[in-house]
Order: sequence, then C-alpha cells, then structure tokens
Amino acid sequence: MRIAAALVGLGSALFLVACANQSGPTGDGSAVTGTATSAPPAPQATAGHEPEIVDLSNEVVLAASPYQRSVQDPVVLCFGPKTAIYPPDCIGPELEGAFSWADHEVQQEDGITWTDDTVYAIGHYAPEAGEQGTFTLTRPLNPEPPAGYDMTDWLDTDFTALCEDPTADVAGVDQAGRTQGPAGMDEEQALLTLLRQDLTGYATSWVSDGGVMNVLLTEGTDLDASRAVIRDVYTGPLCLETRNVPSDQDLRAAQDAVAQRSDLRFHSVGSGGTDPRLYVEVVVADRATVDAIYATAQPWLAPDQIVIVSAVQALQP
Repeated sequence: MRIAAALVGLGSALFLVACANQSGPTGDGSAVTGTATSAPPAPQATAGHEPEIVDLSNEVVLAASPYQRSVQDPVVLCFGPKTAIYPPDCIGPELEGAFSWADHEVQQEDGITWTDDTVYAIGHYAPEAGEQGTFTLTRPLNPEPPAGYDMTDWLDTDFTALCEDPTADVAGVDQAGRTQGPAGMDEEQALLTLLRQDLTGYATSWVSDGGVMNVLLTEGTDLDASRAVIRDVYTGPLCLETRNVPSDQDLRAAQDAVAQRSDLRFHSVGSGGTDPRLYVEVVVADRATVDAIYATAQPWLAPDQIVIVSAVQALQP
C-alpha cells in the first residue's frame, strides 16, 4: 500500500523520510511539474482513505527487503523510502525466525549484504523491542503478497487535460512564436509565481500533453475572475476547473503540522497528483496514530481529504 512518489502538481511536494523512526521531514514545499501520462494500472482512490486499524497482538504483514550491515550485525527488514546511496544504508526491525541469504538474490559491497527484491514478512511486529523493533516470522518470507494485501496506488496521477480547447480565449496568439527566443518561457515562470503566491482558491496544477497548463481551483472560486488574472501574465494553453477540494494553502498548513509530529512514526507526508489530498504513510496505523493525524490536520482538512496508509498491514483471514 505504498504511496507512489511520482509526478506531483504545482502544490505541495511529497516529502519522504528515509527511515522508520526518524523525525519529520523538512523542506520548503517547492513543487514539481508533471507531464501527462497514461493512468497507472493500480486501482485509484477517489476520496480520503483510513486504513484498517492494525492490532499488533495479531499476525501482520510487512513488505520489506532483508539487509545486513555486517556479519556481526543482525538481519533487518528494510522498508519505506531508502537513501539514494550505494551501497544502501537502511535501518529496520530485526528479523527473527528462519532465514537464509541463500534463498535470495544477494548483493554485497563493503561488508554490507542486501537484496533489492521485495518479500512479504508475516508474523508479529514489536516496535518497542530493541533499537528499531523486531519482526518475528510465523511463516517463511514470500515473494508474493498474501491474499487481501492492499496494493492500491493512492496517488492520483492521471495528468489529463481539464478542457478540450485550451486556447479558445486566446485564438489570436501565436503559440509557437510565444515561446521562442531568450524570453520564451517568461510567461510560464510568471504563471508559476502567480499560482504559488497570489491566485485566490488555488488548489493544484499540472501540465498535460501539448504543454497545456491545467489549474484546479477550490469550489466556489470565480472561474472568470481567475482566468482574467492568469491571462494578465500567461497567454498559453490553459484549462481551469473548480472542485470540492482543499486549497494548496490549507494542504501546506496541514502538511507542516503533521510533519512536526515525529511521534507518529511516519515514512512520508505530503500532497500531490491531480486530486489534492494529504497523504500520510505511517509505520503502523493503530487507532491512536490515525486519530492523532486527523486531530492535527483538523484546523485545515476534513478526514475525507486525508489518505492514511500503513506499512504494516493486518493479515487478512
């Protein structure tokens, strides 16, 4: 049930925390522009998502990769975002139970042994045991997920255009000539500045095929007034739409507040895609953690505007 850190709109970026128990992420909220792509094959969510509450007294499932820093160190289950270095660096719960590196496609460097393959561990997770917790296997590691394991891609990355004729109101503008020369992208830069700082009701935006700028606004925002403000600085292909979504300002505020809650033991917190919501991936979505996320974001967001996913999932019967 991983949140795909793929292309995000011009709202708040998706921040990642490299290890399970580190403090909240930091950043300036700068964003990345996505280009249109085909819809991913994974099922897509259309509203907020509260995961099944995880009871650690029962068997649970964790998608991870075995990792061993040295022959003197225990094998751990590496899960969540990894550091972009080679050889990799990772922390995770100590693996207890039957295990052999001979069963895996192994890589070794500088005394570190690891595999890039994802396996599914079923057993009991004790987050407070030892430095990073322990995971005691009740079944052998399996390259296939167990029945009922949720692999939904919760980040909506369908970067399609919001309208059919994005230049209808600027038909006399030479779109090819507009972007030529040393100042050819000045309008685009001016638009990005406007969206991030001054556009009332701004929620998110993305670029679709043909260089079309799509701007999503909150419900009730005056489309004609918004278009007029944008056209003062940008005469390129443009689509506008209003939806019942939170503003980028509210999303940023909620994101910052949740990111300060290092006690929530999250992997990532952020927003992105074409359906503005707050995405929070926690290590374990127990009742207290889920309620704390809702309470922290409550000044800005309703529960149905928040997607919470859990790295550790309940084992389905």
